[in-house]
Amino acid sequence: MPRRTVSAAVPRDIGRPAPFAASRPLVVEEPTLVPPGRGEVCVRIAAAGKAVRQVIAF
Repeated sequence: MPRRTVSAAVPRDIGRPAPFAASRPLVVEEPTLVPPGRGEVCVRIAAAGKAVRQVIAF
C-alpha cells in the first residue's frame, strides 16, 4: 500500500468556546498517511455521523 494524502479536519485547539464558526477549533489539512506497519491494519470508514436527536440534545 503506497503513501496517501487525504483531506482531514484536525482538532488543533480543544476547549474553544462556541460558536465554533468564530473560534475555529478545527483546521482542514492534508496529512500523508503511511502504510500500516507490522501488527496494524488499515480500516476504511465509509460514513459517520450523529443522529439529529443527539445533536439537539447536546
